[in-house]
Amino acid sequence: MKTIVIPDVHQRTKSVDKVLNENTYDEVIFLGDWFDSFWDPPHVSSFKDTCIYLRDLMVSHKDRDKFVFLIGNHDLNYIHSNNKESNKSCSKNLCYYCSGYTNNKSKIFRQVFFDNGYKDTFFLSNMKLAHKSQGVVMSHAGIVPELLPYECDIDKYVNEVLPAALKEFRNLSYAYNNAMSWVGEVRGGCNKVGGLLWLDWWCEFYSSDVVGPQIVGHTQIQDVGPQSNKNKEITSWNIDTESRHIAIIEDGVISTKLI
Repeated sequence: MKTIVIPDVHQRTKSVDKVLNENTYDEVIFLGDWFDSFWDPPHVSSFKDTCIYLRDLMVSHKDRDKFVFLIGNHDLNYIHSNNKESNKSCSKNLCYYCSGYTNNKSKIFRQVFFDNGYKDTFFLSNMKLAHKSQGVVMSHAGIVPELLPYECDIDKYVNEVLPAALKEFRNLSYAYNNAMSWVGEVRGGCNKVGGLLWLDWWCEFYSSDVVGPQIVGHTQIQDVGPQSNKNKEITSWNIDTESRHIAIIEDGVISTKLI
């Protein structure tokens, strides 16, 4: 079994093509953050082209059945605005607000998805908050034990709690909405720790035997390196190096590779 993990894309779709074309795989996990690049074309794809690229990967790519799409914080704000009502203004009071979000980009997102019939049910059936494969837990920013409900193990959290929370993503009062909406103080929020879309690698994330080994993105780093728990038994990886690295899980062993 060979799993490839691709970190934050941020409109660098050519890097995704390179990975898919130059590697063999049984499974590909995308860690999310397809949008809101700090670069403009031609350095990256345009916002609209990225929307179309993602839609085509989800709908018609020849390996679609091998792909797992995880949601990033730079994705959820557009998915939330993917409805018939246009937001009159863009502000930090917007649900799931993330830097880089604009009304114009939100409008383009709706034109590519909502106007072509790709509504909530499409994203809920094609995207996840977390995924576990070969004993490794993957999410956009990571999971710490504080996020798990009382007496809930990681398998139940990934397979039952998070899918139920995602289905209720428009209900901010849902019991486990914190997985999506919590932002820790280090990222400008007011919560004690970030949720799995916002957890900061340097200040909030830590490896834990409660969760097990993880692969995450979200926090930009210069080079990949493992982080172990205090007993050095559980190792986790952050691979968000501006699309310079991917992770590979082969027969349960994690390694990284330059793109």
